[in-house]
Amino acid sequence: MITREPTKCLALDAELVQLVLGASESSLSWFRSLVDSMRKEQLACLLLPPIACDAASRPCSDPRRAGWMVTDSAVLGSRTVALRLKGRQGEHLAAFIPKSESVQVLSRVQGDEPFETFPELEQRLLARGKRRLWAMNGGMYMQDRRALGLLVSDGRQLARLNQRTGKGNFYLEPNGVFMVSESGQPEIVSTNAYAHAAPAILPREATQSGPIVIEAGVVNPLFDPHSTSRFVRNGVCVGERYLVFDISSTRVSFYEFASFLRDVGCDDALYLDGNVSSV
Repeated sequence: MITREPTKCLALDAELVQLVLGASESSLSWFRSLVDSMRKEQLACLLLPPIACDAASRPCSDPRRAGWMVTDSAVLGSRTVALRLKGRQGEHLAAFIPKSESVQVLSRVQGDEPFETFPELEQRLLARGKRRLWAMNGGMYMQDRRALGLLVSDGRQLARLNQRTGKGNFYLEPNGVFMVSESGQPEIVSTNAYAHAAPAILPREATQSGPIVIEAGVVNPLFDPHSTSRFVRNGVCVGERYLVFDISSTRVSFYEFASFLRDVGCDDALYLDGNVSSV
C-alpha cells in the first residue's frame, strides 16, 4: 500500500516507512527504488513525502523543486509531520500542521500557571486532558515578561493590540497578528487590518509580532536579498492546507527566512522571534 495519509498505514497495524525524494533524483528512479524497497523489505505500507497540494486548484509548491532536501522527518500524531530541510540558504526544522488541527497560544502573564520548560508544559497540558503534538517558543515580550503586543489565550485577552511605532523587529512594517478564530480558522492579518476589524471580533487565540515576512505570497519588500544580518529565526505561516511553524537551525537573513517559507507553500507568514526564542 502506498499512501500520503499516515492514518491509513496505522489502521493496517503495519510498519510505517517513509521514503523521501532527494533533490538530485528523478521521479522515475525514485519510484523504482520505492518498488524495490517494498519487494526486498516485504513492507505492507509506505508513506509518501507529506508535502502535497491540490494541483487542480493551484501549482504545487514542493520545496525539493526549489533545491531543499529532506534530511529527517517524523510523523506526530495522525496528521502532523515535522521535517528537517537543508538547502543552499541554510537548514530549517518545520512542522506541517493541517489547518483543521487545534492550535493554542500559551503564556505566563496574568495568573497563568508558570512553566519554564517543555516538560513542565507537557504536565500542564496533561492536567487539562490535552496532549502536545508540537510546541515552539516564540513571540516578543518585555523584560518583565509582559507581551509587547496583542495576546489572546483561550478566548482571554491578556494584552492589548500595540499600534505604536518604534525601533526593532516588532515595529518593522507591516507587523501583524497570527490568530485563530472561534471556529478554529487560522489567519495572519496586518495590525492595521486587525484594528479595523477588532470591534467585531475576539479570536480564540492570537499573538502579535513583526514583521510580516510574506503577504499574499509576496516577500516583504523591505528585506534585502544581499543582507549579511543573519540570526536564528522562527515564525508561523498559513498556506493552502497547512499551518507551518518553522525555526531555522542555522543563522539566516530575513530574506532567506521568507524565501524558505515561500518555497514550502506559505501564502502569509509572520516572524515570531529567534535567538531568545530559539527553542
